Amino acid sequence: MSLDALDAAVLAHLRADPVIGANVWWAVAPPGVDDAFVIVDQLAHEADPVMPASTVFERVTYLVKAVVAGPDPSTWGIPAGERIHELLEARLDIPVAGYVIRNLRRTHRVRITEIDEGTDARWQHYGGHYEITAAPVEVVP
Repeated sequence: MSLDALDAAVLAHLRADPVIGANVWWAVAPPGVDDAFVIVDQLAHEADPVMPASTVFERVTYLVKAVVAGPDPSTWGIPAGERIHELLEARLDIPVAGYVIRNLRRTHRVRITEIDEGTDARWQHYGGHYEITAAPVEVVP
């Protein structure tokens, strides 16, 4: 069993959405992507072992944020950040190979304005830190 399954499930769930799905990337958007996209990245991981070779649950915190260029995020950044929240908050039905999701919640909100010092370009970030607690299938009663 691999935590890659959790990563893949989060990406697949977001990419299936007709509003933001075409622009969802892991860690960094590739070159040539337009000025509005969603980034997913892992911030933290912890496991609760019960024996040396067994885990009761995995807890993974993801950064999930909409990023948009320019000073006005109202046309895409804010709605995309709200859509991310709708897609993730308290969702226990996301299929994950080898796991059962026990909890999914936003632990922190993200709202950042990033300024490129060289060009004075502005990037708006909207989203949050989403914590997933998942139990490996072999330990689910």
